[in-house]
Amino acid sequence: MILTNRQIRIKLFESLRNSFFKKTVAIAFGLLFILLLTAFSLIVTRFHYKLELNQQKDLIVEEARLDEQWSQVVLEYSSLATPTAVEEFADKEKMTLPTKNDIKFLNESEDGKVEGANE
Repeated sequence: MILTNRQIRIKLFESLRNSFFKKTVAIAFGLLFILLLTAFSLIVTRFHYKLELNQQKDLIVEEARLDEQWSQVVLEYSSLATPTAVEEFADKEKMTLPTKNDIKFLNESEDGKVEGANE
């Protein structure tokens, strides 16, 4: 008996339909679905891990840059606070030490008013 293509397709479909409803096939498809779901979640987890790792590397680079900048600020501050730097700035701004006549003291009277007094 020779079967036509149509008859072969019908028998194949019926066989597939009958086997799909068997318990073992359903369990196999269920396990395959769980396997695919687990694989997909692993891919997503690794992707997020790589994103976080890249962000951490960027933060480490930023920390190093800020540490270097802070060191430069501290070095500049210490160089500006040296007596020679202060003296150069004072000469540039034409600053001088006050004389005894230039110094004035503030006195507070008993009623709370502040009065200027020369010495």
